[in-house]
Amino acid sequence: MPHEATGTTNIGSRLATQIGNAAATAGEKVDAAIGYAKQRTQAFTDSAHQLVDGSWSGLKGVAAKVPYTHFIIGLGAGFCLGWFARRHSSRS
Repeated sequence: MPHEATGTTNIGSRLATQIGNAAATAGEKVDAAIGYAKQRTQAFTDSAHQLVDGSWSGLKGVAAKVPYTHFIIGLGAGFCLGWFARRHSSRS
């Protein structure tokens, strides 16, 4: 009988050790996931701040590079085409 109790105790201690190791591994993985989430959140926050801070200067830079001649020609062509289409559709 004492041999049987020792075997049960031995199995119990091995099982407790394995459960402890599994819990430690799970804890490490959770800590790593939290760290990764914090890192990605900080990276997103930094890029959002950079976008907001640089948006006005970037918008001014893009607006300065717009070819106004092409815009005016396209606007005039659209106006003429619309006028022509409306004129011919009202005659029918």
